[in-house]
Amino acid sequence: MMLGVAGSMKKGDILSLLKQSFEQIPSGTPQPRPASHLPRTFAKSVNLINKEVNQSVIQFGHLGIDRLNPDYFKILMMNAILGGSSVSRLYDQIREQRGLAYGVYSYFTLSADTGMFIVDTSTKNESVAEVISIILAEIKNMQANLVNEEELKNTKEGTLNGFVFRFESPVRVVEQYMYIEHIGLPDNYLPTYRDNIMKVTREDIRAAAQKYLKPDDYILLVVGDSKKFDKPLSDFGTVNEIKLASPKNKEE
Repeated sequence: MMLGVAGSMKKGDILSLLKQSFEQIPSGTPQPRPASHLPRTFAKSVNLINKEVNQSVIQFGHLGIDRLNPDYFKILMMNAILGGSSVSRLYDQIREQRGLAYGVYSYFTLSADTGMFIVDTSTKNESVAEVISIILAEIKNMQANLVNEEELKNTKEGTLNGFVFRFESPVRVVEQYMYIEHIGLPDNYLPTYRDNIMKVTREDIRAAAQKYLKPDDYILLVVGDSKKFDKPLSDFGTVNEIKLASPKNKEE
């Protein structure tokens, strides 16, 4: 158990309350549950749930990284440029330039084990294949070419400007330090955060994209009306159609 306390209270008062609340809990030896690790590779998969809806939901992804990955800051900057913000390449190409979606974002889920890389968006049925093609093209572009200097400079500034809001209240400060201890980050993580962001180079970002993005080994899930798609999903691979169970009759 980890417990964080934030607010205008005296240490002695806090310790007294903790003692009252927890001293009756019997002591013992923790017994962690055994966990089998996920495989680090898997086969490409294209999946469809057919529904008569006006908007299709698209999720694209593959296995990602654990939070202690030594390339974390390179990956953070790479994803921010690709799809991690409202000024990213995916956002610009899919929403701003073509008006195909209200929003589109990419992100890495982070845990002590292997997380996921995910691109998440919705679009009209008639532009599903176009949006998927743009996602794949932008990922491959990140792997093939260096980002420009101005793009990287603006991304660093935006990331650091957002970082300060993690400390806008005592609770947020406590949360930061608890997370650092829980996940096992180094004690100097916060003091060196800015330096670690600033030293990421264009070459670092391309290398991170080449190593951690998988445009040929992904899982794609689309929920939408396939009869209206601009191109068949089979253009991206063999389609596995997922049949949802029909709801039971309310009278049964």
